Amino acid sequence: MHQAFHLDTRTLLITGITVATILIGVLFGLARRQEGMQALRLWGWTMLAFETGLGLVTLRGLLPDALSILLADALLFAAALLAMRSVRSFEGRPAPDPQGWLIAGAGCLLAGYYVVVAPHETARIVAFSSVFALLLARVSIHLFRSLPDFDRPPQAFTATVLALFAALSTVRAVATLLHDRPVDDILAPDHLQSLSVLAQMAVTLAATLGILWMEIHRLQSRLFALATVDGLTGILNRRALMDAARREISRCARSGEPLGVAMLDLDHFKRINDRYGHPVGDRVLRAFADTLRGVVRPHDVLGRYGGEEFVLVMPAAGLDAAVAVAERCRQAIAALNLESDGNGISFTVSAGVAVYKADGEDIEALIAAADAALYRAKAGGRNRVAAAVGSSGAIC
Repeated sequence: MHQAFHLDTRTLLITGITVATILIGVLFGLARRQEGMQALRLWGWTMLAFETGLGLVTLRGLLPDALSILLADALLFAAALLAMRSVRSFEGRPAPDPQGWLIAGAGCLLAGYYVVVAPHETARIVAFSSVFALLLARVSIHLFRSLPDFDRPPQAFTATVLALFAALSTVRAVATLLHDRPVDDILAPDHLQSLSVLAQMAVTLAATLGILWMEIHRLQSRLFALATVDGLTGILNRRALMDAARREISRCARSGEPLGVAMLDLDHFKRINDRYGHPVGDRVLRAFADTLRGVVRPHDVLGRYGGEEFVLVMPAAGLDAAVAVAERCRQAIAALNLESDGNGISFTVSAGVAVYKADGEDIEALIAAADAALYRAKAGGRNRVAAAVGSSGAIC
């Protein structure tokens, strides 16, 4: 005789809690070993609250409903609030979420009403699932809205999983409401409740993997920045600058477009360090780099070559255009004025400009030619721009 196949809801819950406990241990372990993983730590607390809530559900009948149901619902709502805090931590310090607390508080009141005042399991499940879906949907929407800023596949994956979780919770609410018989016990052998638990296990695991993916992606971005960005000025370091310059030269060699390279050096920088101290010298370098960023063209490549020397690679710029850009940089720096202990600090820059083919066909040769022109600008009185001998040899 055919016997209907039933999934035991309590067994599914216990299995899911066991798997989640292992994941929680992994999350807390990673967050403890690596500083700055606040998102993982918060997601660990999210999982702990969620699984503790499910654990209390499995104890229904062994504990009073006020404990096994009301506290369980409160913990599950808290898990959704922690999920929001976790994803927000990727953007910096998590902001308060009064709207989320208000929604969760309303959900707790509804659960209390249908457990204590007017016991009705079907109504409680519908109310809980609806509120839980709303809280999860807010997390998903927040992630989707911040995609233009992050533009990261792991973020889109996590947002999609959380949206799916919210949709499943909504489906559970509707299906429970339209069920052919009232729900008396959430742990009773029932396909609807069992499938709901299975779906929750799957999406919880997927969401956790999504958060891990986001954290790994952020760590990769940090490592890339450490390898390519100058820590003091925030522009490209020497290695990244040279790599970018080689790519631009290869592109210009294929297209036949011109390319200019400028070597810029702060005048009398040692005097600034000696007179005002190295912290002020660092401020000067940062201000120098920030000013150049605002002057150069969007597609130009700017990097710190070493010390107070900076290199500017200018694709599609012949000699006249490259000298014009370098001159704009010189004028912007000459107009800059910093303050230190009430004293104004002004400084100037000298620059040498070389162009592709006329002064060299690789970045090393172009920098050498621009550097030679720079020394001519220094010898000519500083605070000026000089072109390489192969180009024109002119001093502006």
